[in-house]
Amino acid sequence: MSNKIISSKEEVKNFLSEMKELLTDPGFDVGADLDILMRKKTESPTDPYTTANTLLALDFDKYDVLNQLMSLNVSDYLRNIH
Repeated sequence: MSNKIISSKEEVKNFLSEMKELLTDPGFDVGADLDILMRKKTESPTDPYTTANTLLALDFDKYDVLNQLMSLNVSDYLRNIH
């Protein structure tokens, strides 16, 4: 059984638009409001693919993640479903 969900182009556009609206709201504080789950309870801290280790490998912080989220667009989505 698959949990795969494929959203329509319009749904993705709406989601990205709402996300960008939230992230650019003057009341949004990336330091306080962007919560990144660094590791699941079942993951080993030495697993290179945890969020924390990936962020370290990329030399990313919350602001870099914010920039990546802001750069997403529908064409990125379309490339990944084909």
